[in-house]
Amino acid sequence: MLHTFLIDEVLFIGYSLGAQVGWQACLDLPGRITRAVLGGIPDGDPLTRFRIEEARASIETGVAPTDELTAAYVTMASGIPGNDLTALISLVEGRAALAFLGTD
Repeated sequence: MLHTFLIDEVLFIGYSLGAQVGWQACLDLPGRITRAVLGGIPDGDPLTRFRIEEARASIETGVAPTDELTAAYVTMASGIPGNDLTALISLVEGRAALAFLGTD
């Protein structure tokens, strides 16, 4: 992607999922990311405990997920105007697949 914008070096700032992406980018692109500020990286990976099907059902029915962690993420994401919850859940699903494949 850096090649697309004709950029040789970047400074990276990321929080939460952005910090996780930044961490991996720093490992994958040594020398390209010259500085990184990474915050809000939780202990472990709570997204691996996120119940994707329960979250999707919640969007369809309007009933809150029964899983506490899933409900907290869905509530937080739905409280931000303009968020596409279906797209965010797909992002979590893709992230979980990467972790499962060992490419995380």
